[in-house]
Amino acid sequence: MLSETLTPRILKRLDSLDEHVFNIRNDVIESLRDELRKLRKDLKEKRDFRIEDISTLSNRLTGSSGQLVRHDEEQVFKVQQGTCDCGAILSKYESLMMAFKREKSENIMLRKEFHEMRKQHGFEIGNVSEKFNNMDSRLNNAEKTLRSEIDTIKNEKMAQLRSEIITIKEENNCRISRNEKHQDF
Repeated sequence: MLSETLTPRILKRLDSLDEHVFNIRNDVIESLRDELRKLRKDLKEKRDFRIEDISTLSNRLTGSSGQLVRHDEEQVFKVQQGTCDCGAILSKYESLMMAFKREKSENIMLRKEFHEMRKQHGFEIGNVSEKFNNMDSRLNNAEKTLRSEIDTIKNEKMAQLRSEIITIKEENNCRISRNEKHQDF
């Protein structure tokens, strides 16, 4: 009876914990995405600013030397990406995701273990209940047998006592009649 009330509460708590972890995970993911957006925006601004600086410097240099110098924006972008801390953020994001996956798999394993324990517990309760029912049945049968034997013994004793009472009454009647005869003489 106690396990029947504990099981739903435990399952409810596991579901609540699972939902809480899911919400935390979503909050962390969303916060990481926001940070990545901000970093991308900052990097784009810095890249654009540096490209402008390089273009300005290039124009000054070409203007002063008279040569045409070509700058590669893609190369500048690659250099800018190298200085970004995106790898660390991505690494943190991946490690968080792995931690959440491990936690989820542990939750799944715990749920399986819980269900196995619940089945085992149910099986054991069934066995104990069956044994209890068998013992109850045997006790009821023993009680009926004892009551029957007691009734039989009671009836026999009552019959025996009635017989003795009748015998004693007859003896007393005989004595009384003898006494009456003796008194008459």
